[in-house]
Amino acid sequence: MEVPPGPVYAIRILLRALPVSIAGYGIFSLLANYSGVAAPRWSLIVMSLMAYPTVSFIMEKWKAYRNQVNAAAHGAVLAPRVLTGGFAIREALIKSIQSGYPGACYIS
Repeated sequence: MEVPPGPVYAIRILLRALPVSIAGYGIFSLLANYSGVAAPRWSLIVMSLMAYPTVSFIMEKWKAYRNQVNAAAHGAVLAPRVLTGGFAIREALIKSIQSGYPGACYIS
């Protein structure tokens, strides 16, 4: 019997998130112990759980910045990002399919 992709995906994410969370818990607990501030255990747990999303967000912004700098160094311009939300795109595609012209809302 084959394993569904859900547990495999969850394990893959957990293997990436666990070291960051453990490091975050260690850093926050050391800072709490050596600064003399009494931090409750729940705050350390919340901070360690938020460490991976925070690091991921910062790394994404850093990669976007570096890509922009590298493109500018070579005289290139990056393609613009789509500012429309995912649900608005989905609704527009559904309306275009219902009208009989799929994807016509994005042809310019």
